[in-house]
Amino acid sequence: MDYIEFFNPETLSPVSQAAPGVQMALAVFVGKTRLIDNDTL
Repeated sequence: MDYIEFFNPETLSPVSQAAPGVQMALAVFVGKTRLIDNDTL
């Protein structure tokens, strides 16, 4: 795992815990391939 971040999608400010409506961004490695994704919780 490279990183996982939770943030407010309107202000892009980090939030301390996951909740409905919060955006999640993550980057993980699978072998040598880095996968990046984001989604709304």
